[in-house]
Amino acid sequence: PALRIGEGELFAICLAEKVLRQYENTPLHSRLASVFSKIERYLPDHVSISPAVLDERFSFFPEAAPTIDPDTWELAFKALRLGRTLNIAYQIPGRRKPYDTRVDPFHVVGYRSEWYIVGHCHLKNALRVFGISRIRKAQVSDDAFSIPTDFDFEEQWRNHFGIMVGGDEFTVRIRFRKDQAPYVRERYWHSSQEFREEKDRSLVMSFKTRHLLEVTRWVLSWGSA
Repeated sequence: PALRIGEGELFAICLAEKVLRQYENTPLHSRLASVFSKIERYLPDHVSISPAVLDERFSFFPEAAPTIDPDTWELAFKALRLGRTLNIAYQIPGRRKPYDTRVDPFHVVGYRSEWYIVGHCHLKNALRVFGISRIRKAQVSDDAFSIPTDFDFEEQWRNHFGIMVGGDEFTVRIRFRKDQAPYVRERYWHSSQEFREEKDRSLVMSFKTRHLLEVTRWVLSWGSA
């Protein structure tokens, strides 16, 4: 009864509920949907909006998302929350069998409809990134860990282009054909991006990154341009 909400705010809530579709591969979807339902039940009667307006005039196309096992999701976040080492069987695409390792989860990040654990891999004795959808088995151990004082996710991923990171920093320069230049310039691709227009009206985009795999995939997506 104490909740005050205007028509514009309610409209934003209803629209956000549609955006939830990007989380359908995780338990987040059902839980957030439950939260929205509770909000709607507490709304005063005089505040209303027609659902038909949203259904007919607004759409959201989520990216193709991998399937995440709900139990694995719960165990990953339990290990993160409790600061416990996670025992996993991890499947690398193209490999016949998963391999076993132990991971200290420092951070979880969502990127392009996939969710990743960033943490210390005991097998490699290094910081690694694990896709939660690729974990075939998981068990939260009783072994506690402490996040290193020098771990700073924002700093270490500051020059990322995608989710992968490496040790060396690269300066990347990409020349785009003039007919594609406006499409490149209108978007924010990277925190360090700079543009330089050439005499033939082609566009050179430059930025710094610590991994080239996803840069290569992105460049190839532009085809002959």
